[in-house]
Amino acid sequence: CIFRDGQSYGLSVVDVSTGEFYISEITGENNSARLIDELSRVSPREILINQSSELDQKLIETIRHQFSPFITFYHEWAFDYRTAYNKLIQHFEVHSLEGFGCQNMRYGICAAGALLEYLTETQKNTLPHISRIRPYHMESYMILDASTRRNLELTETIRGKDKKGSLLWLLDKTCTAMGGRLIRKWIQQPLINQEEIEYRLDGVQELYDNQILLDELVEHLKRIYDLERLMARVSYGTANARDLISLKQSINNLPAIRDLLASCRSAILRDAYTDIDPLEDLHELIERSIADNPPITIKEGNIIKNGYNPQLDRYRRAMHEGKAWIASLEQEEREKTGIKNLKVGFNKVFGYYIEVTKSYYALVPEHYVRKQTLANAERYITPELKEMEESILGAEEKSIQLEYEIFVDIRQEIGKHVHRIQKTADIISALDVLCSFARTAIENDYVRPVISTN
Repeated sequence: CIFRDGQSYGLSVVDVSTGEFYISEITGENNSARLIDELSRVSPREILINQSSELDQKLIETIRHQFSPFITFYHEWAFDYRTAYNKLIQHFEVHSLEGFGCQNMRYGICAAGALLEYLTETQKNTLPHISRIRPYHMESYMILDASTRRNLELTETIRGKDKKGSLLWLLDKTCTAMGGRLIRKWIQQPLINQEEIEYRLDGVQELYDNQILLDELVEHLKRIYDLERLMARVSYGTANARDLISLKQSINNLPAIRDLLASCRSAILRDAYTDIDPLEDLHELIERSIADNPPITIKEGNIIKNGYNPQLDRYRRAMHEGKAWIASLEQEEREKTGIKNLKVGFNKVFGYYIEVTKSYYALVPEHYVRKQTLANAERYITPELKEMEESILGAEEKSIQLEYEIFVDIRQEIGKHVHRIQKTADIISALDVLCSFARTAIENDYVRPVISTN
């Protein structure tokens, strides 16, 4: 989202699939060129602009030509500072934006509030996975214009627009999708603060020097799914039982990763050890409730474990006992009637039935009630079979409905912890990138740069 006021720009960027939400501003001189440079870093698919935007037509055409985004001109009122500010504090349930560090970013707030309003309107969802907003100041990173990015081949080659042959391709040995997104971001936003650079390099150095630690971390990182996108699906209410199993399997690796970091000496790895949340309560909830190999759909049953809900267990017992009774019924009726090929079957239209072929019509007992006539057989029902059918099908229907309700409750409970999971996902992705750098350095025999300020 772009908001222009005079010569200043407010910018806000969101990735709806992961919940990442950023705010920034461009002030000072030569702002149109800086705006294009920033858009070249972000490569947006869609851009929101206020209806009475001061963006000149030539700049809009440049944006269209370079990035081919879908451009939406949005309601003017959504960009009003007070309206935008209130939208943000209501969404994040805070009294002010001070805690996020963007309280004084007036132009950025206009863009961010309008963007959140647009998302609320179009996504038809409260967007709980967008749980924080992160300010970034362009002066904290090296300014790279669009042609420099292209010529340096940071993320794609000039000729083929391929990742292979780019700097990203050379450095990216990440194991997780989250790490893959973060390493791209780090490459596109090079740090210029020496302390921050050394903070990262200290971590790379420790992993480079301790290859056993590095290898063990990599093994655990390989087993972690995309936590950011999993939590987006949980928040949207589209996550299925397999997604929760993926979450559980990912969480399963966190205690081991934390233990491996316990004896690390570099500040960045020590901070990771301190801040990583093992999420043991969520692991325990999913372990107790969700079947180990559930179906993809959540409306056909078989997703909740036995013993988790007493009422569900009762329905399942009724189904199991009823089906066992029907299985024994076929043999009993054959013996009683003398009809050797008598068969008990089921279909969704007629329910349970007893099938007798034409050659045995004379042996059909009087209490059999005709249900369906076929070309060479008749299908019957008995009062006992009808009663048991109602019991089984009633229990099955209630069981499936109850399983769905239980699953939705579990999913909502996990959704309440989105902030904890996202915080841990941040740590895991940074750890993944540091491991990637260390592995690249080992393979290519790289040495640590000595930073000079002269």
